[in-house]
Amino acid sequence: GILLRALRILERWTYRAARVVISTNASYRKLAIERGGKKPDDVIIVRSAPDLSRFVPTTPNPELKRGRKYLVTYLGTMGAQDGLDYLLRSIRILKDNGHDDIQFILMGGGENLPTLRELSAKLDLSDRVEFTGRVSNQFVCEALSSSDACVAPDPISPLNAHSTMNKILEYMAMSKPSISYRLDR
Repeated sequence: GILLRALRILERWTYRAARVVISTNASYRKLAIERGGKKPDDVIIVRSAPDLSRFVPTTPNPELKRGRKYLVTYLGTMGAQDGLDYLLRSIRILKDNGHDDIQFILMGGGENLPTLRELSAKLDLSDRVEFTGRVSNQFVCEALSSSDACVAPDPISPLNAHSTMNKILEYMAMSKPSISYRLDR
């Protein structure tokens, strides 16, 4: 309604006032050109990425698998838009279908963390899903190094369809396979 129109007007004024626009990826660059009316030469992509001198694989820690064959990890914010509720329901389906060989570590904090912990308990997943909260970079590197796969359950939404999530770049830095929705990133 009226709020969206007001925000679009403010967006247009912001683009007009800017001599140069810095975008984090091609999707936001395209928005600046098409919706913002910027010339392609005036929109620059500057990506964020993990510091590869500090974000390095370490020796895997088999104890993180809690006796299971596989370890799947998530790293990032735990908000309503991040799709972790879908992940938990998927883990329940795996459990119901006899897949007892996968341990999950979900690293990060956020406003949805208490709700996700409650959902995990309600779905009887406490034995296979570990919520670590915020952890050190050292633990992140250890957990990702120990992982067999990493997940990015961000569902399709206007925000997620245009954003490049740092967790994907971190998974790539650790040479880990990633499981995610097909999004335009």
